[in-house]
This record gives sequence, structure tokens and C-alpha cells, in this order.
Amino acid sequence: MDRFVDERDFKLLDSDKYTFFVLRRILGGECALIATDHEKLIVCHSADPYPVWVWTPDGAEEAEMERAYQELKQNDLLDGKHTFNLKYDLAEYVIKRAAKDRLNFSITMNMMAYDCSDPIEPTPAEGSAHQCTEEDFETLVDFIDGFHGDTGVDIQTRDVYEGHARRNIDEGRTFFWKDAAGKPVACCKYAPNGEMAGINLVYTPPTERRKHYAENLVYYVTKLAASEGYLPMLYTNADYVASNECYKKIGYIHRGSLCTIGIPTSDSHDIGFRRSPNMAQYLKYLLQEIGYLLVLNLVALLAGGLQYVGKRFTGEHWNFLFGGSEYSYNPFAYLGGILLFFGFIVLIQKKYVSRFEEKIPDFHGAFKFLMILVMLLSNVVMFFCMIMEALLVLGLGDEMEPEFLFWVTIVGWPIISAIYMLVIIVRNWHVHITRF
Repeated sequence: MDRFVDERDFKLLDSDKYTFFVLRRILGGECALIATDHEKLIVCHSADPYPVWVWTPDGAEEAEMERAYQELKQNDLLDGKHTFNLKYDLAEYVIKRAAKDRLNFSITMNMMAYDCSDPIEPTPAEGSAHQCTEEDFETLVDFIDGFHGDTGVDIQTRDVYEGHARRNIDEGRTFFWKDAAGKPVACCKYAPNGEMAGINLVYTPPTERRKHYAENLVYYVTKLAASEGYLPMLYTNADYVASNECYKKIGYIHRGSLCTIGIPTSDSHDIGFRRSPNMAQYLKYLLQEIGYLLVLNLVALLAGGLQYVGKRFTGEHWNFLFGGSEYSYNPFAYLGGILLFFGFIVLIQKKYVSRFEEKIPDFHGAFKFLMILVMLLSNVVMFFCMIMEALLVLGLGDEMEPEFLFWVTIVGWPIISAIYMLVIIVRNWHVHITRF
């Protein structure tokens, strides 16, 4: 294995120009380790705390993957302190092979590579993009700190972040989105490498999210990079559903996938080293869910009660137990009840559920099961409350006709709302190493 790279290695990477875009850039600078045979294996480590990149061709044979494993082992990289960016087939092999050496490696992040040849203008946001200058130095350091703290990746000291901020300002490719008052509310940069430009350092402080700031800034930087003749590309954590959808909305197209593997530490979990909520946060989320479900039940009772307004007497009925009156629904009142109930669900989706949905991948599996249990119990309560409401309005003997409309409300609404919430939880239930 040689300790230098040449044109042969860069030619190998042409076949994976999206997923190994960063490796190409790293190989062009100083590295702590380079090992390559110029044919089927490239191992590169720039420096700590950054991951080790391992390139192998698609469809690598087992002997080639064993060779890659031994190269990592011989260079003392399997010490639990390093992580590795590689293709899924090699990741599967290394995880199983390391287990034989009693090393508990697992996938810590699933990544997607995107490019954007035709940017799509997003929903407008107040403010505009501004190139970072010396006046923005301290704020940029804060944003870099927030970015690494939020993702849990490549965390270093503030002194290091200050060096990054200084270099970013000097290069002139880092931008803030500033709101109408001139306050920085999002940041983003682009870094050319060959024919492409990597879009990264995309960060919005928690208090400024869901205002389309980052979406508009990424669009602006993407257009700028494209205007200079580069093909914009970026990496995402595949398990961040909302951010991936935002990139797709502005024209980014998925071009490839790879993953990071490592030995999870006590302050990380299986996918992406995203910080799991603490007990106080879990309690907060649980109370929020209970509050939402209580309000939903109240709205169901109001909407169900509205459907009885203006009911019209149509006759009497008798059976061997009860007798009573028959009523038909006022069609406008019945439709109004439907619009009230499902209109609330649509409204709350924008105001609450979509925000709650983003956090679900971070939740522990047991808490997700608890969420499902609470949700199911709430819908059972909704069913019985609506039965009691019907008894209070109609008594034991009176009936609504046609009867199937009555049961559509009494039974259908709890079932539909339960399925709705269940789909939201399940579709965000990202399970570690699902590809395997």
C-alpha cells in the first residue's frame, strides 16, 4: 500500500463523485494517513476528530473487504475513537468482522448525497442573504459552535471554531440570512472542489426555525455556486426527514448513499450521534402529546354535537326493548361537524404535529411505544365520550337516520385520528441498520 495519491486514485473516485466528494477534497491536502493500492482500496484520515474515509469499488469481493479491514486494524484505527465513512456493503462486512474481534461497531449515521442542477425558488422569507464579513466574526463562531453541537459531529473547542470562522470569512463563500431587523438567523457556505461545490454549514438557531430562512439561504448559495460554473452538492443525515424534504423542495436530487460506522459512546445513540432527549424533555413531549389529544377529543365532542343541530323528526320506532323517535341529520350541520373536526386536524398539523414529527427519530423506542399507547387510549376515550354525548342528546330510545352516518362519526373519527397519528410515528421510526 502506497502512502501517496496520484491521478489513478482521483480517477477511481470519478465513479463515486457524489458520495466521495469530500474524500477527493481531503486527498488534495495534508492527511494524517493515506493508504492506497490505486486500484481497489483507498484509506484516508485527515485528522482527529474527523472520520476515516474508506473507498472500495461497488461489488467488492470478500477478500477485498477483509483487506480493507486489516488495513484499518494495522493502522490502529479500530480503537473505538475513530469513525469511518464507507459504502453499505463494506460497512456490513466491517461490523460483522469486528464482532469476531469483540468490537461493537454499528452504523452511527446514514448519509445521502444530493446535487442540484436546476434550483427551485422556495417559499419567500423576510430578510435577505449577506456575505459574512469581519463584523460577523463572533456571530459566525457562535453559529459554527451551534452547528456542531446540534449535529453532534466533529465537535471541537471554540478556539478551533474561531479558526474556521476566520478562514470562512477570508474565503468569502460563507453567508448569513439576516431578517428584516438585520439579525443573522441562518448560515450556509459553499466550497468548490473540481467541477462541484459542496454546500455545508447549514444551520439555523432553534428559535428561528420553521420560518424558511435556511431554505432561502441554501437556495441563494446554490444559485451563486451554479452561477460560477459549479454543480452544487451536499450531504445530509438521511434520518433528518424534514431537512431532506426541504432540500428536495428547492431542487436537490438524491444521487447516492453511504454511512458512518463507529462504536457508540455513552452520549450518543445508534443513528447520527443525535442527542437523545433527557427525562425532563421526554416528560415535556409526553405532556404536549396528552394536551394535543385532550384538545382533539374536545373538538370531536364539539363537532359531533354540531351534527345534531337542526335534526328533523321523521317518525317513531319500536322494538322489543325500546321505543322512541327517529331523526334525520341537517346536512349542513353534519357537514359542518366534519369540517370542524378535520379542519382542526389540518390546522394542528401545521402548528404542532409537523414540529413534533421532526423530534420523533430522536426518541427512544420505549418512549415511542408509550406515545402509541397514550394515543390509542385517547382514541378509546374519544369513542366512549361520543357515545355518552349521543346518549345525552338522544337518550336510549331515539335514533339518527341514516344510521351509518351516525356510526361514521362515532367510530370513524377515533379510528381515522388514530391511524393518522400512528402513520406519523411509524414513518419517522428510523431503525438502526435497516438496510441490512
